[in-house]
Amino acid sequence: MFVKTFPLILIFLLSLCFDVFAQEGSNWYVDNESSGANNGTSWGDAWQSFSDIEWGFVNPGDVINISGGETEKTYYEQLLVQASGSENNPITIKVGQDDGHNGNVIITNDSDTDGGIRVIYQSHITINGNVNGQRHLTVQHCAGLGIHVYGAQGIKLTYIYVYHNGGEHEWNNSGITFTATEYTESKPNLEISYCHIQNNWQDAISGFGTIADDFGYISIHHNDISNVVDDAFECGAGGVDFYNNIVHDRSYDGGDGHPDGIAFNGAEYYRVYNNKFYNFRCGTAYINYEPFYNTNPPYPRPGDHVYIYNNLMYEEEIVPIGFIPSHYTFFTPNPYRAGRPDGIYEDIEDARALFNHLRDRGYIGVDSYIEESFRDLPGYAEMDLDPVYESYKEEIYNIITSYENFGSVLRGISFGGDDRTTTYLSDIIIANNVAVNLPASGMGIYCNNLNELNLNNIIFANNIIHNCYTNGGGTASGVGAIADNRLIGSFGSGADIIYDNNIISEGNSGCSAMGYNGNFIDNYDDFVNTYDLNIHGANVDPSLSAEYKPDDGDDPTINAGLDLSDYFRTDFDGVTRPYGAGWDIGAYEYTGIDAVDKLHLHQNYPNPFKSETIFEYVLSEDLYIEISLFDITGRRVKTLFSGIQSEGSHEELVQGDSLSTGVYFFRIQGDDFEGTKKCVLIK
Repeated sequence: MFVKTFPLILIFLLSLCFDVFAQEGSNWYVDNESSGANNGTSWGDAWQSFSDIEWGFVNPGDVINISGGETEKTYYEQLLVQASGSENNPITIKVGQDDGHNGNVIITNDSDTDGGIRVIYQSHITINGNVNGQRHLTVQHCAGLGIHVYGAQGIKLTYIYVYHNGGEHEWNNSGITFTATEYTESKPNLEISYCHIQNNWQDAISGFGTIADDFGYISIHHNDISNVVDDAFECGAGGVDFYNNIVHDRSYDGGDGHPDGIAFNGAEYYRVYNNKFYNFRCGTAYINYEPFYNTNPPYPRPGDHVYIYNNLMYEEEIVPIGFIPSHYTFFTPNPYRAGRPDGIYEDIEDARALFNHLRDRGYIGVDSYIEESFRDLPGYAEMDLDPVYESYKEEIYNIITSYENFGSVLRGISFGGDDRTTTYLSDIIIANNVAVNLPASGMGIYCNNLNELNLNNIIFANNIIHNCYTNGGGTASGVGAIADNRLIGSFGSGADIIYDNNIISEGNSGCSAMGYNGNFIDNYDDFVNTYDLNIHGANVDPSLSAEYKPDDGDDPTINAGLDLSDYFRTDFDGVTRPYGAGWDIGAYEYTGIDAVDKLHLHQNYPNPFKSETIFEYVLSEDLYIEISLFDITGRRVKTLFSGIQSEGSHEELVQGDSLSTGVYFFRIQGDDFEGTKKCVLIK
């Protein structure tokens, strides 16, 4: 009897663990120009629209290929994902890789505010626009959200161009919006990588969610986020890693808001590192963390385990005092709605509301600006706002001209929390960041009104603040808590807030004034000597290169930092800290230019990988290199690049389609240097 039933038992047991291993799934096809059987089984018989996809036939491990034609193809509809993969066998939706189908897939949905791509309560979905290392999937000009992910786990969005989505609606109008209703042990629950997110109506990325007990549930990395209208990334979810992104330039054509590079509105387990923020010209802050009374339990939420390090924040040109945008559509129709719904400002409080709205957006203007703001309102000619404008013109003008720091209020890092909004602040690390040429404060940390029991292990160290507050009249940096000085001190003081080992430099047009508990300290030495703060730091020119690196072996940043290896161990380029005798101040370790330092090769991501992986490397100068892939026996299986490569950061894509499962070695070799990393391919 056992002999007869054993095969059935074996089949049953195998079915229980069938999902443990990656499987070769079926390929399905979508092409809106196909004229075949419309059953999705081939390009000739492809499903002819997203709504034709038979999701009941799509299983874990399957691939849905979307035709981009020879050069590009537009789908005027929403892609609504209605099936789930599994942890080891996700459903992959990707641009066709075959000739004639690997052009740019464009998704645009201008009639439905639900947006271009939706993944609602489905899990383990990969949406991949990669064709030979290029983004060939575009989500653009959607009436609502570009991409909407809700209540889903195991979602990967990669190599997607998300452009100019959203409009004047009640619902969020961001490029990408996610809501994490719960986290699973498998990380990341959501990954957004190698995307270009540009000029969307509200935030580039907005996220909502639950509390976290660790880092890495949400992973956002290697994206280009540009022409930002409101925030580049606004988030109230915990467990977020935001790294190796480039965030730059502002747009004035979109919705309302309080513009930041990153706006973290409370929660815990954030890591923000190795990012570049530049050329916003105006706004609130590049990195803005404000613990707040959250609408989700517990009430309120703590600020716990927040690591902000190795970030660069700079303006390539000094923002002139009195700077205002070149046009004003950024404020329409929202300034109009900031007062009365019918556009009539009935009392002086409405006028003040308008001014506060403009100020909070990071713009302080003059008489002509106020006039233009009114005259750009929709329906201005029909509504005859002249009497309204004239009534409050003088009052608004007086408020504006009395504002002390006239001009842009853009800061580098603004970290704030008080006892009305958070239960405690613990393990807050703001370190090795660089702020240069900012119109307002470089960086600051303010823990207002918190008592001693609410603070634990807050470190503000190894930062460079150079030529900041170019508008004049403010502080380069500041720190605040309760009046009890025991809470704030330098390294070794035993204080709960450590402010030390920072370089503060006024440069050519900035300042070195400091802030302490709301007090303006005009003289840097008074700040150090009176409050025993930053005693291991300096008020000197950091002597940085054009890339914001130490430019020679005598730079004051070298070996002058606080060892923070309990929290992170590498610099912006992936160099292990310390490179020399001690940690360097700023985002980079000084490595010199000898042969071994010509190349910095990073570990590939992802690793292990199933179909493709990316290696990043940095060259110190233009160099001849060969990039090869070797198998475990030492046999060269691929030559990926051979020639002169330019100075700076580069990426090399390795595709595993023609390779077998196993261990491989990625090697970059030059005349007198080489670098090798091991990677694992699993099919």
